[in-house]
Amino acid sequence: MGHARGWLEWFGWTFLGVFLYMMGFLLPLVGFIFFLMAPFPSLVLTVRRGSMKSAFSIGVGALLTAVIFNPFAAFLYLINVGFLGWGLGMLLKKNKEGTEFLMTGIVFALLCHLLVLFVVA
Repeated sequence: MGHARGWLEWFGWTFLGVFLYMMGFLLPLVGFIFFLMAPFPSLVLTVRRGSMKSAFSIGVGALLTAVIFNPFAAFLYLINVGFLGWGLGMLLKKNKEGTEFLMTGIVFALLCHLLVLFVVA
């Protein structure tokens, strides 16, 4: 029962991340709110189930995004949602203090966004 429950949780967090990312694209006025919430499922999955299951979830989410939208959107999902959520989840597992997590999380988010800017430009 526990194994099936783990996979059900994995599917739920994976599809929630893809859904939030898709709503960020499709809803013009409130899309930025969905983009801000999109890394959260990857973060929770990294903390609860480990980095390997989270990485597998990010890969499946990128494939779903490539099928639904295009490969460029999948690349943006991979960096802005997947890598950011995975990195923040790893930081949360390592740093138990809120100020350390907040400061390193801000730097990590800026690095992810700069990576996208340098690859796209």
